[in-house]
Amino acid sequence: LLLEITQEQPDVFENHNALAVFYSETRRFDRAIRSLQRAIELKPHHILYASLAHSLLKLGERQKAFEAYEKALRIKPDSVHVLKFYADALRDAGKRREAIA
Repeated sequence: LLLEITQEQPDVFENHNALAVFYSETRRFDRAIRSLQRAIELKPHHILYASLAHSLLKLGERQKAFEAYEKALRIKPDSVHVLKFYADALRDAGKRREAIA
């Protein structure tokens, strides 16, 4: 149903985001990434970039995930959630010093 709605209304970012959530919850991160990228094209938002980073991390794309977190923080530098998730990802990558900064 989500896929059908997204195909019928391809220019609605919320549809792509909802589809990305579904794909992420079903561990189809490659599809989640594609849906998030389309949602971001339609409406760049810090939470969409953070979600993209999460899916990229799940696929082992650490550097691309860091870039997505940085884009999220350029949009909303004071996002506590994005800062925490980015710091956690840096820590998990062994970049403790960067995570603390």
